[in-house]
Amino acid sequence: MTVFGMPSAVMGVIGAAAAGGADVLVAKMLIENTAISVLRKVTTVATVMSKLIFSGPGQKYLATGKLSFLKADDNRKVGAVFNSVLVFPSLICSCYHFYKLSKKPVGKKRSLAIIGETSSMVQYIGRISYCVTIFDPDPVTRVAPASVMAGSNIVMCGLETGGAAIF
Repeated sequence: MTVFGMPSAVMGVIGAAAAGGADVLVAKMLIENTAISVLRKVTTVATVMSKLIFSGPGQKYLATGKLSFLKADDNRKVGAVFNSVLVFPSLICSCYHFYKLSKKPVGKKRSLAIIGETSSMVQYIGRISYCVTIFDPDPVTRVAPASVMAGSNIVMCGLETGGAAIF
């Protein structure tokens, strides 16, 4: 584990939990369809759990206990794949929410919900880019997906800051 293992794990869990918690605590035009809403909650919890399970400290803990079958040979790669797979159900929720938001009257709450979903879409791009980066063995070509990931994080930060300014 690198010196950044613990801080990275903590920030990953905090980031995933904050993103999910923000939707619960400061709801902006919630998804009204029960099935889609449950799918979003399940994927949010699964994302937070995958950050915990596949983090360096999480793997270290799992290796010693009864859950040692969850120990991955390369936790970063397995975690990146799992996180990327979770993008697809999240994408379904976001697309559904965009569709429903298009039917709502224009207003501050709708604008905040659109910014929130756009931020989520940008985050999905970053998560997939991270997975591509992790699996690319060539340091030269790895720069492209890593740059997309970094750029998506910057754009997401701008969207969230803009949403906070509107709020």
